[in-house]
Amino acid sequence: MNPSITPDTAISILSALCAFLLKTIAAYACCWLLARCATSASRRFTIWFLYLVGTGTFWIYSLASHFFPANISRSAASSTAASSARLTYVVPSQLAFNVVRLTTTLIILYGLVLAVTACLGLWRRLQLHRALNLRLAPPPPVAQVFQAVAYDMHIAPCDLWVLPGLTSPATLGSVQAAVYLPADCQDQDPTELRNILRHELKHVKRMDSLWETVCRTSRFLLFFHPLVHQAFAAARFEREVACDMAVVRSCPEKRDLYAETLVRFGWKTAVAEQPDYIGIGFSSAAAVLNARVRWILTGEDIYSAWSRKGRAVVSVGILFLFLAATPALWIAFRLAPLQQAAIVNTFTPTTAGSIPHHASLRSTVRSNAPSLSAPDTVPAAIISHSASNLPHYQIQNADEPMSNPVASDESQTGDATWKQGGSSANPHPSVPSATTVIIDTATQLGRMGGGGHEHERN
Repeated sequence: MNPSITPDTAISILSALCAFLLKTIAAYACCWLLARCATSASRRFTIWFLYLVGTGTFWIYSLASHFFPANISRSAASSTAASSARLTYVVPSQLAFNVVRLTTTLIILYGLVLAVTACLGLWRRLQLHRALNLRLAPPPPVAQVFQAVAYDMHIAPCDLWVLPGLTSPATLGSVQAAVYLPADCQDQDPTELRNILRHELKHVKRMDSLWETVCRTSRFLLFFHPLVHQAFAAARFEREVACDMAVVRSCPEKRDLYAETLVRFGWKTAVAEQPDYIGIGFSSAAAVLNARVRWILTGEDIYSAWSRKGRAVVSVGILFLFLAATPALWIAFRLAPLQQAAIVNTFTPTTAGSIPHHASLRSTVRSNAPSLSAPDTVPAAIISHSASNLPHYQIQNADEPMSNPVASDESQTGDATWKQGGSSANPHPSVPSATTVIIDTATQLGRMGGGGHEHERN
């Protein structure tokens, strides 16, 4: 990562962040509509899971394209997309330092929050590891029921443990999942125990422990995004409803007993205030638990064939519109260019044959001097334009003889008479003095600046 951030890099990061938020908001709206069209909890879970995975992947791609030198081409592509964006806002050059400071502050805060969250997660992992060291082998009756349920669900045998202090059954393990039961489950009714084990083994069959780790990683990286937390909660709810529906389908006549078991474990968990270990618990929070009980008692909605086809067509249309509109969802920022040519634009005459007054020239040069790299240098365009409108006088020092190559015949005759010693009040009347030239030039410039009228000498 580059420790120094230039204004262009800061503007690029700001543009990428705004584009990321805009695209993920649109993706959330699309996933919400798709979830409304879905006909099962498993499909709704897949939709929210894909949103979390896609959002996390997009965020990692955005970070890599801006902070790692190996992805310079990606940064160039991002800058090209930003430059072609319709929503482009110009940031004044005076705010470049503030933009750099804001971007640096956000990066530092993001890194600090990630570090603190990672430390807390590691501490909880250590607590979980110490708790798992107290696990015990299940009693033989419980093990037999577990094997029978696993065989009925066509699941490969997995580990079953009894964990003292656990208030609710849980499934732990991302690579090799295992089912953990509280110590009082050995005294559970066989029907209730079978429903509990069926629910947990459904998690094992769906590999929900692995998907839970992926979703938690995405939420960890995008802790600042509120919609990611909403999608994470929706994915967990749909996952639990999918497992509940699997239990209800196996024994629909016992759904009231299963709902009662779920409420009892939820009450134990709420009273014990057990910390949320990294895993999938059988019970849930109060609001989620009420929704799950309602789903268990009412069952899944039944859709006709025409309704399923119509929902599928609407879902394809929503997805197509989102994919078509995604490239246009980009908010770009760019720094305003430095006003290097401000003095040239200021000095350009509005009408042909006229230039500003010499006093306004001096004030304009002074007012625009800070924006020039060389304040004492006047652009060549101004000099050439001014020279073309000035009288053809050659002004030089008073102690040097005057010479005019374009003098008239009278001036040459007067010059010869003066050299021969002729007496006259003005020994050289055809050639004006330096003072006269300066006064006439000032008068000429004044009249040109006021109205552009041409001065005629008498």
